[in-house]
Amino acid sequence: AEANPDLPFELVLNSTAAEIETYFAERQLPENLTWYPAQEDVRPFYERARVLLNLSLPDQWVETFGMTALEAMSYGVPCIVPPVGGIAELVQEGQTGYQVDSRRLPRLNERITELFSNTLLYQQLSLNCRQFAQRFSSNRLVNDVYEVLFLI
Repeated sequence: AEANPDLPFELVLNSTAAEIETYFAERQLPENLTWYPAQEDVRPFYERARVLLNLSLPDQWVETFGMTALEAMSYGVPCIVPPVGGIAELVQEGQTGYQVDSRRLPRLNERITELFSNTLLYQQLSLNCRQFAQRFSSNRLVNDVYEVLFLI
């Protein structure tokens, strides 16, 4: 957020408001960053998002699946995720987003700028995201399970 002051950032955390306030009490947050405590309904966030950033540190926390990325892709939102773990298998480099170690801030900012400045690229990635997410739709799951159980 500090490196991109013209862009709004929303940080949705899996914590209570009190926990977040305590954590950020001694930190100066950029004015373009708004944080939110844990949400029961995240749809409004995905509906207005342009990019999903997962800033997990690969050597401290490996995302095993990456449900947030898949949810974002179902809304046509390209993702920037760590280059390791299950989440890296979901986000196809240059197709549905990018894999960038969040400690590589210059590279992370290049990708953010690229997505916000290249409309054609963004539209293609957004379309790719929606198409990819369909592989995990409930209808597809039901059909796949049916095939496994009854057609084999």
